[in-house]
Amino acid sequence: FRLVRQNFHPNSRQFQVVRAMMAPDVVYNCEYGFEAIVQSWCFMQWFGNVEVELENLKMCAGNEMIATTRTKVTITERTLANVFPHLLNSKLSNGTTFSSLANKLLGQRLTMRGSTCFRWDGKKNLVVSLITQSDMLRPLVELLESLDDVSRVFEQAAISPSFQWRLTS
Repeated sequence: FRLVRQNFHPNSRQFQVVRAMMAPDVVYNCEYGFEAIVQSWCFMQWFGNVEVELENLKMCAGNEMIATTRTKVTITERTLANVFPHLLNSKLSNGTTFSSLANKLLGQRLTMRGSTCFRWDGKKNLVVSLITQSDMLRPLVELLESLDDVSRVFEQAAISPSFQWRLTS
C-alpha cells in the first residue's frame, strides 16, 4: 500500500519486491499478469494527493487474506482530462473549459472505502490472485446529490463506480 502512496516507480527496489511476490499469471480482477496491476495503479496517478490507508487485515479460510482500505484522492484538472474527459467542453481556439459538473468535481477530496482480497499459493510462495474494489459511488452521490449527475460522471469515464480501470477495446 505504501507503493501506491509514494507514486512507485517500476525501477524501484520496492516495486521489484512486489513483482517478485506475484505469480507470472496472477489474476487481477478480470485480467491476468503483473502488467494489469501496474496499469491499474498508474491510473491512480491521474488523481491528486492519493492516499491508500490499510485499516484492517484479516486472514480467511485457506490461503486468503482480506485488506480493508480507505483511499483518498483529489480530483484535479489532470483527473478530469484523463478520467472524465466527457465532462470537458471545448472552445474552438481558446482551449478547454469545464462543464458545470466538472466544476463541481474540481478540487474535491473523495474518501472511498474498499477492500483487496489476496490469494496465496503456499507451494509456489506467490500471490496468485488479487481482487480489489473501492466504493467511489457513495462519495460522489454525497457530493453531487443527484443520481442523474453521478450517472453522467460515470457514463463515459475511464473508471467504474468501484474505482476500477475500464478495459478499452
